Amino acid sequence: MSLGEVSLVISMAGAVPYCVQVVRGSVRPERMTWFVWTLILALALASYYSSGASDSVWFLVGDFIVTAAVFLLSLWRGQGGWTRLDGVCSAVAGVSLLVWQLSAVSWFGLCGVLVADAVALVPTLVKSLHDPASESVSTYAFSSVAALCGFVAVGEWNMVLLFYPAYLFLANFTTAMVVWVGQYHLNRTAESVNNQNGPV
Repeated sequence: MSLGEVSLVISMAGAVPYCVQVVRGSVRPERMTWFVWTLILALALASYYSSGASDSVWFLVGDFIVTAAVFLLSLWRGQGGWTRLDGVCSAVAGVSLLVWQLSAVSWFGLCGVLVADAVALVPTLVKSLHDPASESVSTYAFSSVAALCGFVAVGEWNMVLLFYPAYLFLANFTTAMVVWVGQYHLNRTAESVNNQNGPV
């Protein structure tokens, strides 16, 4: 099994528990975030294919399947999508995607997709800071490992192909840490309350 296919398996493995948690209602994905991510990955797949990517494209295939599935579930069991923050982030992401698609300069295109993806992540980070229990650490951790495998699978020093998996590793790792720290503090607070209310 190639490294690219390994990244596909890791990405899918991290998605199954997340989807189950969404169906059960213990995890509530942010709709706008997952919509923009699905759109970005669809465009990125087309871009990678046209750039001649081979093994590394498997990472994007897995990520696209996972992201699209979570977005569809978020329409049923997610939250957000209609707030002012969501509207502003959607507008900025839309402009950034246009820059990405219309720019003839590769670095402008890379900056466009970076801004679009990062802006789409903002509502999820805000939600995770206020309600860390509504997200899953393991999913973002799995995604960061899958992105790292996708990065290594590129096999050449091609910034166009390396840029996106490198960014996805950083974004997913950061989100995983934000959720983990938030859940850690929630658990510590709950333990403290239980100890105070317990028998003397």
